[in-house]
Amino acid sequence: MTSTSKCLHLLVMILAFISSVTSITIVKIAVILPEDDRYLFSLKKCVPAIENGIQKAYSLGILNRDETKFHIQHADSGCNGVQAPLAAFDFVTNKTVDIFFGPCCDYSLAPVVRYSKYWNVPVITPGGFARNFAEKTVGEAQYTMLTRVGNNFESLTNGAIKMLQTNSWSNIMMIYDKDGQNSVTLDFCHLAVSALIDGMDKAGINNEFFRIEHDKLNSTDESKFSSSRMLRERVGIDFAGKSCEINLLGY
Repeated sequence: MTSTSKCLHLLVMILAFISSVTSITIVKIAVILPEDDRYLFSLKKCVPAIENGIQKAYSLGILNRDETKFHIQHADSGCNGVQAPLAAFDFVTNKTVDIFFGPCCDYSLAPVVRYSKYWNVPVITPGGFARNFAEKTVGEAQYTMLTRVGNNFESLTNGAIKMLQTNSWSNIMMIYDKDGQNSVTLDFCHLAVSALIDGMDKAGINNEFFRIEHDKLNSTDESKFSSSRMLRERVGIDFAGKSCEINLLGY
């Protein structure tokens, strides 16, 4: 699913909040996404999709132009944990938000969602990949105002564990690129493998991981990681033939 189609999917969910409108209503949407177009979900890609979705809803008769208006503002999340919450504070302080669209990057999303619980402002995102975002009812749940509409590492972990258990594989080596898929969110692969490790530990599946660092791959310094040495000494001796190697180079 493209970033544009996911943005349109999010808009449909936003419209659910105003489906029973009987008088003129102004819906204030605050979009917090990175300005940097290297990211899959950037302001330049998603804001036009939201605007097009609104016009489509009018043309299809889902919404009445005379009853429902939208006010869209946006801010740069920087895909970090500082700019995003500061932008959210500004929207709330200025009373210019009814619903947050984004952030998508996990590090940006976490602080915004924690505060949204106290602001009583819902947050909808195709991001929020980390497993922790699924905790909405346990103890002092922090993410009660969050709705995730895309795939996440919870589903990835559950699917992987089911596959391993079905095949009776219980000794796993995970290989991943620390810089892989950073166009989606920073540390995407690190977060994915962390979720897998946590899930496998709880399921009693023995696991190890090897993180590929490109600046060290061709090093002759034996004190640094060597991918060939790891494959020969760890996978070749301890894992190959015994059980299963899961190659997560894409993550």
